[in-house]
Amino acid sequence: MQSNAYIRAIEVLGGLGDNGAIHLAEALKYNSNVVSVTISNCAVRQMGASALAAWLRSSSNVVSLCLRGCDIRDAGAEDIAGTTPEQPTDD
Repeated sequence: MQSNAYIRAIEVLGGLGDNGAIHLAEALKYNSNVVSVTISNCAVRQMGASALAAWLRSSSNVVSLCLRGCDIRDAGAEDIAGTTPEQPTDD
């Protein structure tokens, strides 16, 4: 995927897997206009989630990442969660 200013959202339904998620995350690094990614029922696990987390850390424009039906487990969820800025608490 080359840089494309017109692509703002990507939706993948089934068949991606970890290897596909790794390749997608790499391609997304070159598309800073993408703000929403939905990956549903794609057999993405911890490796794919870690690759997506690396992309999230390098992109400040992302508003939404949906991994519905993916089996990212705790480690993958922690990688993704680690990309969000900490919110101030009311102490």
